[in-house]
Amino acid sequence: MVKKALLIGINRYEPELFNLPSAVKDVKAFQKRLVDKHIGQFQEEDVIVVLPEYDQKTQAETGELTEQSIQDWIYDFFTGRDKDDVLILYFSGHALINNNGTLFFAATDTKKYDTGGELIESTAIPASFIRQTMDDSQCENKVVILDCCFSGTIKDDYSVKNTVDIKAELGGSGRIILASSNSV
Repeated sequence: MVKKALLIGINRYEPELFNLPSAVKDVKAFQKRLVDKHIGQFQEEDVIVVLPEYDQKTQAETGELTEQSIQDWIYDFFTGRDKDDVLILYFSGHALINNNGTLFFAATDTKKYDTGGELIESTAIPASFIRQTMDDSQCENKVVILDCCFSGTIKDDYSVKNTVDIKAELGGSGRIILASSNSV
């Protein structure tokens, strides 16, 4: 059994979404707890941190984490795992819900249409991609932690625009989903 964690934090966004300065701090604090020998007991090399400031794959400074690069990280993380491994996916950033009530996660380059403000879905990570990637993984012990602001779920008149069923979007066998808030 191996314990691994993928921690993704996005603090800077295109103008359509407000920045989340605490996202990077939250990832670093969670990383610290995971590798603490008295708390999480993870090996440092088994905790992968993905932040806009630094991309571990390319070993280069970067200002963006595109939807494609985030999908690559998630796919690589869940692929080729053993049945008894324990995998934690932590995402700190914006969660978005389209007009159909489908859940997405924002990348640094996620955009909305000028007219109507609807999400341009090809610029965000669909929850269905994450669910399918987890479904395809051999690992039977998965934890998803969403430290997300559900942007776009409240209308200008403060009524609920859309709600999302997190369990339906990301749930499955051998899976625990923790969310810092619901869509309201």
